[in-house]
Amino acid sequence: MDGLNLLVSVLEERGYPVEWRDMSGDIERLAKSDRRHLHVVVDDAPLCGPNILYCGPSYLRGFWYVDPVGIRNSSSMQTKPFRPEEMSQSFADTFTARLRSTFIDGNLSKFDQDLVTGFAPERESICLFLQRFKTPKYYPHYMSYPELIEGVIANRGGRRVYIKPHPRQKEKDLEIVQSYHDPDNGVEVTTHSIHGLLAEAAVAVSLSSAVLLEAQMHRVPGIVGAQVDFHHNMVVVRNPAGIRDALDRALAGTFHYEKYLAFFFAQGMVQPRLRQKAAERMKQILTEMGFGGASV
Repeated sequence: MDGLNLLVSVLEERGYPVEWRDMSGDIERLAKSDRRHLHVVVDDAPLCGPNILYCGPSYLRGFWYVDPVGIRNSSSMQTKPFRPEEMSQSFADTFTARLRSTFIDGNLSKFDQDLVTGFAPERESICLFLQRFKTPKYYPHYMSYPELIEGVIANRGGRRVYIKPHPRQKEKDLEIVQSYHDPDNGVEVTTHSIHGLLAEAAVAVSLSSAVLLEAQMHRVPGIVGAQVDFHHNMVVVRNPAGIRDALDRALAGTFHYEKYLAFFFAQGMVQPRLRQKAAERMKQILTEMGFGGASV
């Protein structure tokens, strides 16, 4: 709640009293129609309106969205252009070095990670990171996870494939995932650490998992198969028939890993631990929305 609490402090400092309300259909309708108040939304629901501001945690711990358009898959980052030629390489390198120190060296991710004892991933492997199989509510997956898994296995060439289930994978989905486990033929289902797998990976694949952003820390190219707001510096695959081409393009492509991480997290998010800088960014956004101060 650190980002939301900081936003509340900024609003109160500007003279706006804050009320907390549970999200409901009535609140959604009110947020769209009521022009008298600022509505701060934490949910992923893409409401969009002149008096709606989204505030919610981003994909890495310590980073938050403060965005008038939406959060995560529906955020303004989805359509914001990524222009690596306009960014300082030294700035990007310094920022990414801090991310690597925190997340790779600390084996840190959204969910706790286990380094499986006695397990050494094969070099230049394909790593497939899963999520729940249920269709997302607010954005499209371009195929199902079984379709993605089968497409990757069919086009893996001589590379070993590691499939990592989501920590909250449903039991019935996990049974499907385990059916692909065939180590003798180069396919393994594993719970090994994200960072342990990515350290040896040639490419990372998922429909919409933010692990693909963690892959950028390892300088590993990503393939994504859904509407996401972090698509810019990876290959997008839109159907199972495109998986082979996506693998070829990812493995042969040139990507701007450090600059993209700086673009997305340093420039696109706020860091509440940097309280003054984060508060100034929140004030700028509020002013642009017409909430410069209750007395103005």
